[in-house]
Amino acid sequence: MKNLISVTKQDISPKLQEILESSNNPFQLLKELGNIGLKTAKNSSKYILVFILLFFLAIIIGTYILVNKDVKTITNISLLVMMYVMGGVFIFVSLYKLYIALRIEMAQFVYLQSRSLIEKISYKIITKVEEKTSGIISLSEIKKIIYSLTSIFPKILGKVLVFVLEKIPITKILLEIFDKNNFNTTNERASFFHNKIDAFATNFFDEARKSNGFFKTLILNILVQGILLFLIIYF
Repeated sequence: MKNLISVTKQDISPKLQEILESSNNPFQLLKELGNIGLKTAKNSSKYILVFILLFFLAIIIGTYILVNKDVKTITNISLLVMMYVMGGVFIFVSLYKLYIALRIEMAQFVYLQSRSLIEKISYKIITKVEEKTSGIISLSEIKKIIYSLTSIFPKILGKVLVFVLEKIPITKILLEIFDKNNFNTTNERASFFHNKIDAFATNFFDEARKSNGFFKTLILNILVQGILLFLIIYF
């Protein structure tokens, strides 16, 4: 059975099958994820709109205050320019953080809906290592395995799974399995390998969400723009 791993459409959930069939690229996939209620994908346009509205609101208020000041100084003109610049910077940063958050949310959904497929990928990686005298497998070989086993699905599935597995220390896990030699069969190694991958993937998703700081960026934007407006009024 080592090289005869059969993948079928039933190795992913019916919901993911339905979404993949109507999604030819990441943008369509995100739209579909928003339609099924995933929080970030569903509200992404609202988040972008909030930052843009804050940017223009701060510019309009700051410009209005400065135009109507009796005395215009280099200081308050510089503060207004700084407000323009900081508003643009915050929009860029927020869009980047939103992009990262969307990728993580999409990757987590796809991963969780592909449990059986991940098990088969894990088994194939283990058999590949067993066939090699060096006991080492490269990232490019792992990618080939993933793309080969996901070839019956739209390409986006393989790309998302590669994105997730690239975040996992696969070489370290394989060394732990083969160096200690505590396993007698391929199935035992593959089961341990899959469980390790699952634990690392779960931790990756949790840490990525915690460290993204999208809403912290929004609050910081409001504080900075508020301080700059205050300084324009009183200086």
